[in-house]
Amino acid sequence: MMQAVVLRIPLDSDLKARKLLSFCRRHNLEAAALGIHRIIAHDRYRAGRMAEAVVHYAEAKEYRKVAAIADQLLESYIETNDMQWSIVARAVPQEALFENDRLSFLYRYDEFHALYKDGKSKEAASLLSLLFASESAPRRFWTTLLVDAIPLLEAEEALFSKDETLELMRCLEEVESSHRREEYLLHCKEDTFESVEKKMDVVRFALVRNLAKAFST
Repeated sequence: MMQAVVLRIPLDSDLKARKLLSFCRRHNLEAAALGIHRIIAHDRYRAGRMAEAVVHYAEAKEYRKVAAIADQLLESYIETNDMQWSIVARAVPQEALFENDRLSFLYRYDEFHALYKDGKSKEAASLLSLLFASESAPRRFWTTLLVDAIPLLEAEEALFSKDETLELMRCLEEVESSHRREEYLLHCKEDTFESVEKKMDVVRFALVRNLAKAFST
């Protein structure tokens, strides 16, 4: 009865929503709390406030919705270079990362960009390798990750180990030999299909050179 009463209260302000969630926690009204988070998430999503929507969907244990939004943000990143996914990755509760592979990928991919931006190239290369090896990255996103690897592969020192380089080679080969090759290549931040193909050639040669460097160290 109490749960139903709580859920009928209009959530017409953020303050009221926070107070209701606090009330639910104090009185162990878990179902009502989940319902409130679900309502807030839906409202935030409709308002385009994706980070808040993901947080509340995660709190509501609506992990399919979380994955769908994550996919939507990745598509937007590929098509328009929209970095909203990075804001979402930083906003997600840590415990939610263990419940959803796509969220875990977003979080790690954001970490990769942060490491690279901070000049921690070796750590960035290791994390990028992990994203491939763990297969947490959506396969259609592999071309973008391979392009991200180019400046690391072209560094003077071998930032990727022999095994890591071979893993990237395996992933490139999977993309190139797949019956969905064209679809995968089109999921890349390049203007045309031909420009993506050229980027994959750059990746291939950079991998070969890096493998030679890795063997000589």
